Amino acid sequence: MSIPFDDLTETGRPSSTVWLRFVDEDEDKGIRAALFETSGLGEPLSFSFTRTDRRDPPFSLTEAVNWRQDAVFSLAKSLFKSATGSPTLIFGLANEVPLWVVTDALRVGVPICLVRLDGESAPKLLWATDQLHEGTEAYRVFDTIMKQEDPFEAFARAARCLNRAFKYRRVHGITSVAGLNTVVNLCHPRDEYSVEDSTVAERLWELLALRPSSNRDGQNHLPIPWTSQLEWPGELMPFQQEGVRVLLEMKQLLLADDMGLGKTVQAIAAMRILRTRGEVESCMVVAPASVLNQWRQEIAKWAPELSAIIIRGSAADRNWQWKAAKDVTLVSYDVLRQDADRVAEMRTSARMWDVVVADEAQRIKNRNDTSEAVKRLRRVRSWALTGTPIENSEEELASIMEFVDHDGEDPSKRYFPGIALLNRHREVQLRRKKNEVLEDLPPKLETKLTIALGPSQSASYKKAEEDGIVYLRSL
Repeated sequence: MSIPFDDLTETGRPSSTVWLRFVDEDEDKGIRAALFETSGLGEPLSFSFTRTDRRDPPFSLTEAVNWRQDAVFSLAKSLFKSATGSPTLIFGLANEVPLWVVTDALRVGVPICLVRLDGESAPKLLWATDQLHEGTEAYRVFDTIMKQEDPFEAFARAARCLNRAFKYRRVHGITSVAGLNTVVNLCHPRDEYSVEDSTVAERLWELLALRPSSNRDGQNHLPIPWTSQLEWPGELMPFQQEGVRVLLEMKQLLLADDMGLGKTVQAIAAMRILRTRGEVESCMVVAPASVLNQWRQEIAKWAPELSAIIIRGSAADRNWQWKAAKDVTLVSYDVLRQDADRVAEMRTSARMWDVVVADEAQRIKNRNDTSEAVKRLRRVRSWALTGTPIENSEEELASIMEFVDHDGEDPSKRYFPGIALLNRHREVQLRRKKNEVLEDLPPKLETKLTIALGPSQSASYKKAEEDGIVYLRSL
């Protein structure tokens, strides 16, 4: 079955890139495969998909590996036989397909690259052909892709569409006929097919389309870098995505969103992405003691692969806690003030904190032992979070800015009230008010709970009721 979505043979068609996906089904029932064709900027051009059954389960690891390689080989050939375009570049994932399988199956003169995304460092590129030569069309397309914020996010779009497609029973039935090698070419929803076909195509096409988000200036941007390689428990709202983007870009930032807009989640998401990209190893969050458990819970939810520890307890306990090699160290302002010298002993001069987050940064608005302990931390990135407006006093702003505007070198900068302070403050602050992001906020939810009174509460209520009746009767 072949349903073309458009006339891809017309003249003037832009150079295209092919993204291959081979995904194992649950319980080893089979393999799903997709060929996703995009422009150099990521716009979808076509999408073909197919699958194969694992009818005779292998009984050894060697047999399983051989079967999978043969299946991927066959699927790749089928996908390219049905392809209607002539790509300039071909990308696949190294953990899904062996290099020789792709080259033997395709036998084309197009550069083929397998990408290794291990989540711990920058992507590794394995070329099946010679390196690209400058001045060629393939080089130009590759250069365009690599300049994007998340060059390989098309892999994630292809996987989402591939997973959703087989949830439609008609699609799964067509591709599961024994002995029939069926490739489905997704039709574009603008084409005139039946209502049912158009509905399915439109839903799948939504998963393939680029989803730009709007920043506070009204400009469109590609998705946040690296988010497509990570699983998230929920979707960040557009203004939260912009906050994460700014945190990734700026080593010094005062995030001053109104209370309730998710500054904690934005900071955790940014730390997780930086850790995934291999840019940070050690992060510290300094916060009031009352919210440390909340921070740890949010880290477990939004960055489950990051380990976290709270510094608290006796001096002996805090001693080993400071030495613990965790991704995120959580400490209260009071404990940090007590352990200021201990921290210096545990962190050598060569091991600065990659990120230090000062939550509820109004705690360091005064120049005292607490704020000095925070400012003395050797760090690469300084992020301050506060939902409290700080326009009332330039003296307080100066103290907070001495923490934020720190470049990892000693001594720290010293700020005083005046135009220089206010100008720098405008450069490093990101502030959104609730009335500015109302359209992005979810509807307000109200939940009413009926709770039974305890024995003492019930007795008190009964006595008050009886006394009240006696008083009313006396009137």
